[in-house]
Amino acid sequence: MKTQEIKENKHQRCFAGTCFAVTALSPILLSFLLAGGASAQEKGGSVPTNPATNSPSFQPEAALGLRPRPHQISASADYLLGQGDVTMPFFYSLALASPEAAANFGPLRTANSNPRQSDYYGLTLSYSLNSKWSFDFSYSRGDSSGGAEVPFPAAPDPRLTQSKFSIQDNWYQAYVRYNLRNLGTRKLAAYLRAGVSFVQADLADDASFPPPYGIYRQTDRSQDILGNLGFGLSYALYSGTRLRVGLQFEGEGFYGHRSQESQENFMNFVVGPTAKIDNDLYGGIGRMTLRFQYELGETGYWKLYSDVGMQVRYTLINYAEVGTPSELLWGPYVKLGIRYSF
Repeated sequence: MKTQEIKENKHQRCFAGTCFAVTALSPILLSFLLAGGASAQEKGGSVPTNPATNSPSFQPEAALGLRPRPHQISASADYLLGQGDVTMPFFYSLALASPEAAANFGPLRTANSNPRQSDYYGLTLSYSLNSKWSFDFSYSRGDSSGGAEVPFPAAPDPRLTQSKFSIQDNWYQAYVRYNLRNLGTRKLAAYLRAGVSFVQADLADDASFPPPYGIYRQTDRSQDILGNLGFGLSYALYSGTRLRVGLQFEGEGFYGHRSQESQENFMNFVVGPTAKIDNDLYGGIGRMTLRFQYELGETGYWKLYSDVGMQVRYTLINYAEVGTPSELLWGPYVKLGIRYSF
């Protein structure tokens, strides 16, 4: 990281969660100290130096009456335009309607992946206790829609069993993050983080079947509790006086449990009770972005930042009796935020 222009205040330069202290002296104080150093050399003395930088070891905080600002708070909003597929169970509820329904629908129980389009909006609040430890709290909401073929073998034409579904899911996440130091170069920064996630999703699916069955409808509510473990790596591509640009890669793995309640009915034929389904699920998230950061004002205490790139999430859901279908969600990702040092 290059030394910035001389300013009148001491402040921090931060990038991708990693902070470096930059000292700024007024021209008058700098001239005074340099003159004192020259006088000492004329008298055969020496000026104390910092071995790491081979530069005069000044104490500007004490000289200027300033204090370091190790804490940071930031807020950001993000958006993902996603596409991929989602897993849906079929006939779990209808198989519980009666002994006859169990004989007819029980062997047909399945869970498969169906294509979807999604919009995800998120908010994140972060607090950095110091240059090493940070805490992240985030919320995101997804709205998805798509079509699924209900696997009903009695239909004369599979097109007659095509359904339309919608999903709304809410994500609540909390993380603790540790920023790694001493990576050998100031251009490189990294972090490790661990956290928990709670996810609640509501699904509605509708289809028109041939007589005598009529309208098919499924409603499904699921709750996920996940443990998350991830990392981040960033490399500074450009460091100007105020603008910084870097390349970031973030990866995360998760494992947890899903509780599902599914209810199905044929309005003219049979109504199934609520079926409770328990699943284990696991997978990973990857994100690659360009980070743009711009310092506001003379002090640099306020910073604007933005991430632009791609995100991918892959999930495997284990249904004990029918297998392990997968879900994929990927698409362009953007984030805009502001950070304040105090």
